[in-house]
Amino acid sequence: MQSSPLYTGAGPTTALYSAAQSRAADKSLIDSGIAGFTLMCRAAAAAWHKAEALLADIKNPHIDVFCGMGNNGGDGIVLATLAHRQGYAVTCWLAADPLRYQGEALDAWQQASESGIPMRPLAELGTITADLIVDALLGTGLDSDVREPYASAIHAINAAKALVLAIDVPSGINADSGTRCGVAVEADATISFIVNKQGLFTGDGLTCSGVRWFDDLVSLTGDGAECQSYASILAGMTPAAILMGLDERLTVLPPRQINAHKGVYGHALLVGGNHGMCGAIMLASEACARSGAGLTSVATRAENALAIVTRTPEIMSRAAESEAEMTALLERASVIGIGPGLADDEWALSVQRQASTHALPMVVDADALNNIAAGKVALPSEPNWVMCPHPKEAARLLGTSVVVVEGDRFAAARQLQQQYQAVVVLKGAGTLVCDDKTLWICPHGNPGMASGGMGDVLTGIITALMAQGLSTIDAATLGVSLHAVAGDNAALETGQCALLASDLINPLMQLLP
Repeated sequence: MQSSPLYTGAGPTTALYSAAQSRAADKSLIDSGIAGFTLMCRAAAAAWHKAEALLADIKNPHIDVFCGMGNNGGDGIVLATLAHRQGYAVTCWLAADPLRYQGEALDAWQQASESGIPMRPLAELGTITADLIVDALLGTGLDSDVREPYASAIHAINAAKALVLAIDVPSGINADSGTRCGVAVEADATISFIVNKQGLFTGDGLTCSGVRWFDDLVSLTGDGAECQSYASILAGMTPAAILMGLDERLTVLPPRQINAHKGVYGHALLVGGNHGMCGAIMLASEACARSGAGLTSVATRAENALAIVTRTPEIMSRAAESEAEMTALLERASVIGIGPGLADDEWALSVQRQASTHALPMVVDADALNNIAAGKVALPSEPNWVMCPHPKEAARLLGTSVVVVEGDRFAAARQLQQQYQAVVVLKGAGTLVCDDKTLWICPHGNPGMASGGMGDVLTGIITALMAQGLSTIDAATLGVSLHAVAGDNAALETGQCALLASDLINPLMQLLP
């Protein structure tokens, strides 16, 4: 089942919250007068509705529901009761002795026991033959490696040929960081409740959650007073992150005036393309020109100039082999994009040093970031820049490892922002964008985009948007959204394996006004 963001009762730009905020919102709803067991029953009913959809084409299906000790397990037990009452063959696999259940989970177990649902301990689990697995083992509280008997159960779930629906969070995924805590359920779909959890939208969380559904348990089932209480609770919480939507982000791009001229939309200068790397700067400059920059120039090695202008004659490609040649190009520019195909030889360091001393907005990527990390080049002179590292470049900039960066992408993005005082685009599955106020997550993109040149196209897009007057954060969030959706649309035509960075240009053109 292909992963895509699908929501119930949520808009195109969706607030995301931490695990602690999720638990606080749950408690606040109960404190407002909604019984905890009522919320559990609503969660189970919403999950069962999705489970029935997954089972639509399966005759006489069997369902295995895996239940932990907490309220997440209680949700699973109530779901099993609903399935049993509708005549489905269902088995509950319990991670603990039922005598250890407490609160709403105990109420759920007692109700299920009275219904005669088969319940078995995880210790008896063998090969799973069910048609649908419901994962309700571990919830948002997980912050360390999964222990037994949960780990063995998760391995068995992943080895099964059944469809898997995860309740709230795939067991084994840290709801804050999206990290796999040793082992995690690889679900076909996940339904979350009350608030969206940030960890499901990047890293392992994105991989393991499958199709994502959301139900706040109030908007569709509560009365007016409950809806008002829910709105008040959310109003009192600052989201941990924002899920960006392309339609909403496009509103930051002003419509073009009928009497406008090319000077209104800026002069973008793309810098890069060292020996043998003409393609990188070619991709960046074409993406820039196609994303609305009034003028697009390239500062590159002399050998590349003719190839670039031959491919796209609208681009002014110039040799920048001397300091004087580079200075002349910088004096005409209103924004700089530097890094694609730049390398780290004396020419690369020279043009980067010159660019960094000019008080112009900048987009810095690829080798330009590596040169900063190595201490060979100073930071841009003005804190008006966007940095676009992939995890390995981020690790170099932070003096750490890729494992650490990927272990908590949210923390890494925030640390980069604080250390370098830039808008940060941390690329990868669930690309993150942050400034000193807000962290955004991109829900689009696909594995076909894991190929050479994709980052160069992104650099060109963001540079063009900054040339048109957008702030660094608006250019970065809109640029990331355009890039990812263009990649998704291109993959529909080429397939993911055959997708090239240059395939994004035509879909990109269709997305812009």
